[in-house]
Amino acid sequence: MYAERTTGAPYLEMTINRPAADRYGLNVADVQDVIETAIGGKNLTTTIEGRQRFPVRVRYARDFRDNPQQLGEVLVTGSNGAEIPLNEVASTRTTLGPSMIQSENGLLRGAVLLNVRGRDVGGFVEDARRQVAERVQMPAGYYVDWSGQFENQISARKRLELVIPLVLLVIFALLYRTYHSAKEAAHVLLAVPFALTGGVFLVKALGLNFSVAVWVGFIALFGTAVQTGVVMVIYLEEAVARRKALEGRLTREGLHSAVMEGALLRLRPKVMTVATVVAGLLPLLWSTRTGAEFMRPLAAPVLGGMLSSLLHVLIVTPVIFTWLREREIAREEKA
Repeated sequence: MYAERTTGAPYLEMTINRPAADRYGLNVADVQDVIETAIGGKNLTTTIEGRQRFPVRVRYARDFRDNPQQLGEVLVTGSNGAEIPLNEVASTRTTLGPSMIQSENGLLRGAVLLNVRGRDVGGFVEDARRQVAERVQMPAGYYVDWSGQFENQISARKRLELVIPLVLLVIFALLYRTYHSAKEAAHVLLAVPFALTGGVFLVKALGLNFSVAVWVGFIALFGTAVQTGVVMVIYLEEAVARRKALEGRLTREGLHSAVMEGALLRLRPKVMTVATVVAGLLPLLWSTRTGAEFMRPLAAPVLGGMLSSLLHVLIVTPVIFTWLREREIAREEKA
């Protein structure tokens, strides 16, 4: 931790003795003009060199303004021409003040800087906020605010709270437009929670925090998982259509055979897809180079989710597909 220095810088404070200045025939402006010219420096003119402008300033050399005693010997010329030492008409003392004045939103600000390692920033801030509230009594007019990476994370989380539901809604709308059935769309969308399960387990197993990069990885995972579910359903529907064209009508036994055939046809492409994703993302999990702290949280949910979605697409999706088609067959038989 590092606290910015807000006080402790030495300042030379000069207070004009008005009765003494009046006694010597001096006004406050005369004394202030000498102090400005001798110590702070006064702009006399500006020199122009091409397109650049430089002020020409005049003040005493450092040897004559290095200590308060020498400054007190600076002469102030009165209206009658008399030259009076500065220490006769002004008192000089050293005070402590801010080394730098910083403000934010019109208020003075002092910062305490720190880095968080080994845990999530949000959880740390919640613990630290509770400890500060219990142990630190803030003076009137002071308050504590948490900024930096935590503030950016809160802003990103609020944005993701809108983006993730919107992504799922868009996926459902596209699926409904494809199948013209809410049941079929919900069936394919079930790949999302199964993929989410594998991603969460891998993220926790690797000890990663749920940062913005992790949620971005989940968004990418949702699209990939739904895509593989759509392809599986297409294979199953094609197999059922071939069986129905071959037999003239679809029975429960024919449905089971068609689903088995379609699932077996999809087995090799699905395993190859998952193997490709795993082979591409594993190096990111092992990487320790620059940027690994962002790439590992991004790759972990995709990798874990693809493994769990493999079981869902190959096992659960055919079962649900069979269940929905059996209900259709049962309605046709009753009709």
